[in-house]
Amino acid sequence: MSTVSPCCAWEGADEAFDAAIDALLTAARTGTAHPCDARFGLRVTEILARAEERMRAA
Repeated sequence: MSTVSPCCAWEGADEAFDAAIDALLTAARTGTAHPCDARFGLRVTEILARAEERMRAA
């Protein structure tokens, strides 16, 4: 597990951050992209933004 950790008051934030760092290091070491990479995050953000727009229009 990573030793890098944010200063957060949110429950579970440190563990989530550590898991994300571990996944990033594994991807960098192996050259294999994680299924939840930046492209996936962008797509999720686009979907959420579109849903928010539709909710406002309704």
